[in-house]
Amino acid sequence: MSHQRKPKVLIETFGFCLSSIIDNGLMTGLFSAIRWTVSL
Repeated sequence: MSHQRKPKVLIETFGFCLSSIIDNGLMTGLFSAIRWTVSL
């Protein structure tokens, strides 16, 4: 059971973290990347 459940938990945790990062930081990160690219 634990061997089958562990990947699912990891995937769900990773997905949650990824969605949080996207929701909180996508626009900020995008604008930062654009400004950094322009400043080059």
